[in-house]
Amino acid sequence: MSREASFRQLLGDMRSDLADYQQLETLLEQQFRGALSHDAANLADTGEQILTLAGRLDARRLTRVELAARLLGRERRLSIEEVLAQLPTAPRQACEALWATLRERVAHCKTLNERNGRLLTAQHDSMERVLFGEKDIYVPL
Repeated sequence: MSREASFRQLLGDMRSDLADYQQLETLLEQQFRGALSHDAANLADTGEQILTLAGRLDARRLTRVELAARLLGRERRLSIEEVLAQLPTAPRQACEALWATLRERVAHCKTLNERNGRLLTAQHDSMERVLFGEKDIYVPL
């Protein structure tokens, strides 16, 4: 693959990731609403969609690592910022803006995912207490 084709794929994959992270944000909000309403069917369906999307995002991440290694000519200490620095000024600035937007979207989705995890864990802990009682209760002999 030529350098130009590698850069083109990198840019296309970043755009695809941005669209998929927007979809992931929607799914994480849907998951949160499902957890709040204790909608098991919604949670199962949304969870499957999230897993599928996460697999697609991870596959592109692996491709991005391969492209960065090829474009930088090394296997370690890879940096998309360093890859983008090889571009002429105008396309570099556009790509850096896209990369920054993508990083923000990733961070936001991570925050939503952590929020959902905390809610689901709290709900699970509450259910455990209802079904099995408190774990740390002293029972005299």
